[in-house]
Amino acid sequence: LKLVTHCRRSPDFQQKVLLEYAAYRLYNLMTPQSFRARLANIDYLDEAGRPYLSRVGFFLEDFSDVAKRNGMRDAHMGSLVAVQQIDPTSGARFAIFENMISNYDWSMRAAPKGEECCHNGRMMNAGGPGSALTVVPYDFDYSGLVDAPYSGVPEGIPVSDLRQRTYRGYCMHMTQARLIASQLSPRRAEFTGVFARIPGLDARNQGRAASFIQGFFNDIDSGRLFKACVN
Repeated sequence: LKLVTHCRRSPDFQQKVLLEYAAYRLYNLMTPQSFRARLANIDYLDEAGRPYLSRVGFFLEDFSDVAKRNGMRDAHMGSLVAVQQIDPTSGARFAIFENMISNYDWSMRAAPKGEECCHNGRMMNAGGPGSALTVVPYDFDYSGLVDAPYSGVPEGIPVSDLRQRTYRGYCMHMTQARLIASQLSPRRAEFTGVFARIPGLDARNQGRAASFIQGFFNDIDSGRLFKACVN
């Protein structure tokens, strides 16, 4: 199991870990085709075995278990897949979620040369010939929701602030994306209420995160969500 931990000792970085954990909980609300996460209390020992620090982190479900739980298998792909291979509902849901948390550090069809597809996304399918790929997002610390001090807007993204949303989904998935958005709209309270149930997340970060997700639902209701799409 992957264990996600803090990268600096300050209490603020503990809050960032909890916000990234909350992002996984948000995607769990959208679909079971997602990574499950579980909080863990971690005691750190020095070389002599003496305790010197305790922090909260979280375990991330192994991807083979994500696939098995959904009746699929891990699809080991090359560094690039054609958008036509991606299940349209999966691709639309992936893009909408990344917009929800304002994350631009991903690709659902490409990875660095020599690595398996995709960047901060994993692929699974039913295993038959020509089986469509379901893409599952992970690694959300560069999102506007988490707003880590080391994060920033990637080159080529037309926003000036990481917490500024612009939709990066594919135009060919737009029918599915509009349907997913319409299904999410009445569930606003369910999603914004996630943060109050995260143990250890302080009141300031609970309120700020809930307000940020409120902005996503405002974009759905106003029609601003789909101002742009990627061809």
